Order: sequence, then structure tokens, then C-alpha cells
Amino acid sequence: DTLEEQLDAYIAAKAVKASTAAKYRATVRRCLDDWRTKPIADITPQMTRLRYEELLQHSIAEANNAMRVLRAVARRAMVVLPDREDGTPIMRVVPTAALAGQWKKIARRTRLLEPSEVPAWWVGLHKLRSEDSRKALITLLLTGLRLNEALDLQWSDVHEGMRQLT
Repeated sequence: DTLEEQLDAYIAAKAVKASTAAKYRATVRRCLDDWRTKPIADITPQMTRLRYEELLQHSIAEANNAMRVLRAVARRAMVVLPDREDGTPIMRVVPTAALAGQWKKIARRTRLLEPSEVPAWWVGLHKLRSEDSRKALITLLLTGLRLNEALDLQWSDVHEGMRQLT
């Protein structure tokens, strides 16, 4: 099976959300496009290490993400692909094994308000002209919702009597 076929099988087997599936596919197209039609068993640790180093030149985050997707798909492929006629496995190693101990770390971004910053934020919030923006930002602050989660809310998700969002 090709990398692309195994990616599709992984997405179906794990029942990932449509948005996650789209991100996985986009990552493979962007970073591993020339491997999509290659048999997954032909992707070697050496190839993976070289591609990782190449991707690092552009973005550590994208390089790590591409290799995480490849690792997940390859791990599943190792389990589900049939053995060869002589009984040996088609895949003997996950190609990202070559990156063990070599993954680059990126500084984690924080987008949190520190408790000491909340009063100034609250004052600034009430200076906004748009009441809708003000209400939206208060909702995000008080619920802890991510922006896309708040935007996806439907009235059926709001339970006023119980003061709940689901």
C-alpha cells in the first residue's frame, strides 16, 4: 500500500474529525508529496531523517508535525499490512525511528492571560465599540472555549436553564 492509501486507512480506522483529516492530508501534500504514491514499506529511516532535516530549514513545527503524521500512519501500517510470502513483515521498522532523540523542540507559545493581566484586559474590553465583540471575548474568557469551538456553537448546544454549553 502507498503512503496515501495508508493515510486514508488510518483516518478511517481512527475516525478522526474531518478538520483533523484535512490537516493530515495537507501536511502530507506539503511535506511528503513525492512519497504519497510510494509504497509505505519503501520509506526508509534514512529517507525520513534526510526529509526531516530538509523540512527543519523551513519550520521546526511543520517538520515535527509531518513526522508525527508519518509515524502514526506507519505504526498502524506495521500492524495491519500482511506479511510477505516467506513470513517476514513487510515493514520491519517505523521509518521515523531514525529520529529517536533528534526531534527538535520549539518554545511553547502561551496565549494565556496571567491573573495579574485580567483587570487591565477587562478595562480595555469595555472600551471596545462593538458590543458583539465584547460579549464574544467575555464568553471566551469565562468558558475557556477556543475561538473555533465558540463559533461552532448551535442553539441546541446552549442550555440556559442549566447554565451549560455542550
